[in-house]
Amino acid sequence: MVIMETLIVTVDNKKNLSFIRKLLRKFSFVLEIKSTPSTEQSHLTNQVNVAGKLSHYADTSKIFDENTVWQQIVKEKHGPH
Repeated sequence: MVIMETLIVTVDNKKNLSFIRKLLRKFSFVLEIKSTPSTEQSHLTNQVNVAGKLSHYADTSKIFDENTVWQQIVKEKHGPH
């Protein structure tokens, strides 16, 4: 049984569209590349906003906590400086 997935990529201009097409053709697992005008994309379902998902991981309080943990590790390993 073969399971196939579809990846939808939205690009901002024709130059980037050409670049993405050339890049994808280099991968042996890419079976087909289609281009759809932006007006037709509004009816597509299951679209994922990657920037929105990634912003969840950009919580500045977590970054500060992570830096604090790394500072503690360095102090334990190398002593206070």
